[in-house]
Amino acid sequence: FAGKVAMQAIHIGRRNWRRPRHPLIPSRHRPQPKVSIHVPCYAEPPEVVLETLEALSRLDYNDYEVLVIDNNTKDQVLWRPVEAHCKRLGEHFRFFHVDPLAGAKAGALNFALTQTATDAEIIACVDSDYVAEPDFLSRLVGFFANPRVGFVQTSHDYRNFSNSPYQRACYWDYMYFFKQHLPALNEWTAGFTVGTMCLLRRKALEKAGGWAEWCLTEDSEIGMRIHALGYESMVLPDTFGRGLIPDSFSDFQKQRFRWTAGPVQQLKRHLRLLLPKPLGGAGKMTPVQKYFEWLHCAEGLGSVVRLLTTLLVPIFVYTAVKQNDSMPVPPVIWTLLAIAVPASMAITWLRYQKLHANTSDMLLGSIATLSLTHTKDMATLVGLLARKPLAWTRTNKFISLPKGLAALMSAKWEAIRALVMIGVGLGMLAFAEISRPDFVLLGTIAVLLAGIGHFMAPCMALLAERDLANRSEPTEPSEQASGVLTGPACQPVFAARRCSSP
Repeated sequence: FAGKVAMQAIHIGRRNWRRPRHPLIPSRHRPQPKVSIHVPCYAEPPEVVLETLEALSRLDYNDYEVLVIDNNTKDQVLWRPVEAHCKRLGEHFRFFHVDPLAGAKAGALNFALTQTATDAEIIACVDSDYVAEPDFLSRLVGFFANPRVGFVQTSHDYRNFSNSPYQRACYWDYMYFFKQHLPALNEWTAGFTVGTMCLLRRKALEKAGGWAEWCLTEDSEIGMRIHALGYESMVLPDTFGRGLIPDSFSDFQKQRFRWTAGPVQQLKRHLRLLLPKPLGGAGKMTPVQKYFEWLHCAEGLGSVVRLLTTLLVPIFVYTAVKQNDSMPVPPVIWTLLAIAVPASMAITWLRYQKLHANTSDMLLGSIATLSLTHTKDMATLVGLLARKPLAWTRTNKFISLPKGLAALMSAKWEAIRALVMIGVGLGMLAFAEISRPDFVLLGTIAVLLAGIGHFMAPCMALLAERDLANRSEPTEPSEQASGVLTGPACQPVFAARRCSSP
């Protein structure tokens, strides 16, 4: 806990940085290597993808191509308009519909590599819902003049969220990581790619073996392998494109499940890359890079400790009560808690201040973060215990239809966990020594606070549902087949970006 607080203090408090923190100023005299932009998509709303392609057609850069890879979309109503639009945009845009294609997004990106122009030196990845800024390439490719740079990553960012309390909560949950934590790792060239608005040296990508089709986070995984080859990286906090926040809490959960389980998969597969050389370590990562990769991949393991604590504290209290054994808490522990809790709250407040967020944004972001506790716990366990590759689930870009109170089903396990923990905590409170604070009281406080935290998931589900209900009147739901939207019901609603979730 102390180490995490210290790292956050470094991220938000440091003023002087040794490595560049901002993109380059465009220059006509700087070489412009050819860039191949890869846009993978699967069962996406056509108008969302078209907006992405229109933005890419306006890039302030001369030598680039755009490859759109639609993998496994069954419904032609969804991919035919994208194919036609690529033809209208000219020869620099190429569309591929590949079905079947294994490997989900990583499989699509590996296919794109086989179709990339032979003279392209840089690979750029842009998600199908991201609207890129015109200077996306012109201000970043200059970093590759240094032959040691393997990839450049810019910040995730989002649009069309300001009028939705639910999406504002999601947004401020995202921002600390993408705007502060990840760019801070740039100081030690220890960052990683996050799947969109990034550029990779083609030579490094191919030498690393391409994208990992077994990993839920193929983006951060390739960053690890590129570092293991001895390359450096650049990670910047600047925004060069904005995407869409998931409309429903269930989609928000699925996204975070993938982001949590993937690094655990990386830890299991690439343990040797993270070990010191005397212990059989492999690769060319620096000790500092290995340290931060450990933190990234093993962060979810704290979920295992949290789950064990949830189970062990009530057992410990029951045993103590049954034996009539009162264990006073040493004053030093209360002193440490009196320091650590306000310090953690102060760090949280400061990091939101650095992000220029107001108090309501800070509260919403904190609610969103707490709401994902159970999701991250389960993702860590699944990532640790799964022996087979995990199914890759896309983030839905269609606007979900309102479900009423049925939306709470996405948070049912969190609600059950909250009720059980609060019930257990209240039961423990009856045996706690209030006048002489003991470990029973300390455990009671911990269990009650954890239970209250789990109630944030139903709150987020209801916030999302209220947002959907306040939008324009829903259209009739379209038919669904194998999780993919089909049928003519989607055709008239493209402009409104509204369909039932695939």
